[in-house]
Amino acid sequence: METILLPQLQQWKLADFLISVRSHYAVILAYCGEFDKAERQMQQLAPYAGGLMPMQKKELSDQQNIIKELRRFGPPPQWKAPPVDVVRRFADKLMLGDSPMPHREIKLPKVGRNDRCPCGSMKKYKHCHGKLD
Repeated sequence: METILLPQLQQWKLADFLISVRSHYAVILAYCGEFDKAERQMQQLAPYAGGLMPMQKKELSDQQNIIKELRRFGPPPQWKAPPVDVVRRFADKLMLGDSPMPHREIKLPKVGRNDRCPCGSMKKYKHCHGKLD
C-alpha cells in the first residue's frame, strides 16, 4: 500500500482521501477492541500528516484521541446476533402464519370521488387514482 498505492494517490492529489479512510478504519478497529492494530494504523499514517490540510490534521488528531479514549474506557457494548435456532424458530412461525406479533388492520378513511386524491396531485380522486378502480 505504501510503496505502490500511496505514491499514485499523491500524484493524483487523492492521498488525503485514503489517509482519511485508513484513519476511520483505525477508529473502527478500536471500537472492536483491536487497540494495537488501530494504533499501528495511525502510526503508519503519521509520516503523511505533514502534507495534510489543517482541517485534515485536526481530524487525524481527533481520531487518535478517540482511539486513546476507547483504550482507556473500553468500547461500548457490542450487539450480539441471536442464536441461529432462535432466528429459525421465529422465521418458521412467520411462515406458518403463527406470527409472534399481533397484526393490526389499519383503517384508512374512505375517499369520495369528488375529494382531492390522497396522493397529493391536487386532482380530484375520480380523475387521478379513481380511474384505476
